[in-house]
Amino acid sequence: MKRDLSLLIVKPECASEIDNICLDISRRGYSILGKYKKTNFSQVVKAIYRKDFSKEVLGVFLKAYLESNFGEDYYVLIVSHVKGNTIRRLINDVGSSWGYFLSLDNSLRSRYGLRKTFRDEKSGFEVIFNGFHKIDSAEELLFCMEYLGLENIEV
Repeated sequence: MKRDLSLLIVKPECASEIDNICLDISRRGYSILGKYKKTNFSQVVKAIYRKDFSKEVLGVFLKAYLESNFGEDYYVLIVSHVKGNTIRRLINDVGSSWGYFLSLDNSLRSRYGLRKTFRDEKSGFEVIFNGFHKIDSAEELLFCMEYLGLENIEV
C-alpha cells in the first residue's frame, strides 16, 4: 500500500449518522477517499475481532448485535489525514472504546457512540455500542482491506 491510509468502520448503531460523521471527520483534516455501504456486520465482527477475543466472547458480540435491532448495515470509510500519520491520528480521534461515555471529550465515540450496552450474564462480558472500529496497525489495515474486498480499490 503506497498511501498513508486508514479505515474507519461505522458500525450499525451509528450508520444512520453517516452524513454527519463524514462532515465531522472532514473538519478534523481527513479526506474521505472511499465510502462503502455494506451489510452482514455480524460476519465482519467474527473476522475483525477474532484475534482479540475468545470464541465465547465473539459469540456475545454476535448475540448483542443480532438482538440489538440496529440491523446489519454498516459503512467503511477509507481516509487519509492531511498531516499524515493517519492510523495514529484516527486512533486518537475515534477515542476510547469504553471510557468515552464516562468523561465526554471531542472524540467521535463521545459524539456518536451510544450510551447503551449489552451484558452477557453467563460470561459477564459487556458489549458497548461505541459506534466505530478503527484500525490499529498497517497489518490490520491490509487484513481488513482484503477481508472487506477493498484491496484492489484505487485511492
